[in-house]
Amino acid sequence: FKTICVNDVKKIYGFLRSYQNEKIYTFLNNSDKLQQIEVPIEKVKMLRDLLNGRDYKIKDGKLTLTIDKKWGAILLVR
Repeated sequence: FKTICVNDVKKIYGFLRSYQNEKIYTFLNNSDKLQQIEVPIEKVKMLRDLLNGRDYKIKDGKLTLTIDKKWGAILLVR
């Protein structure tokens, strides 16, 4: 378990969990507004959002993620 980001203003919390060769990033938006964040993600090219059914490409070592209000994203490293 590793905290990835904490943003008290946007009310965003993100963490990484890993087990054996699998890694999952989880981001939670506890605000009443849609929020966008940019997070550094190293040594990863693609993430699959298991909760929302989207794929994300990592560009220049950063993930840009938009999360609906009171919602989240569960991202599996692919």
